[in-house]
Amino acid sequence: MKKKQAAIPRHIVVDTSTGEVVGVAKRSHTPVVVAVVLALALVVCVSMYAYIHTRPAQEPEPQQQAQEQERIASEFLHEKAQERAEKIDEIYGPGAYGGTDWLNGE
Repeated sequence: MKKKQAAIPRHIVVDTSTGEVVGVAKRSHTPVVVAVVLALALVVCVSMYAYIHTRPAQEPEPQQQAQEQERIASEFLHEKAQERAEKIDEIYGPGAYGGTDWLNGE
């Protein structure tokens, strides 16, 4: 007849030839590692979703940005032309080439 062996817990290592307990088996950490990786993936996905849906409005369109830069440049050039025309007025009078009469189209 066959002898029935007693159930041995999985975490105990038994020598099959002698039947003696040799030690405790190393437990696998695979389920814990998988759970941690899945939790990190979830955190990353939620963070990306929140970033995408809560960030401020994007920069203005390139065309709008170019128009704004042209406006600023035009104002700057107009101011410098006015300053130059006033200097010419002081030296040569308003009717001289480049003076305020010339600048205003008179």
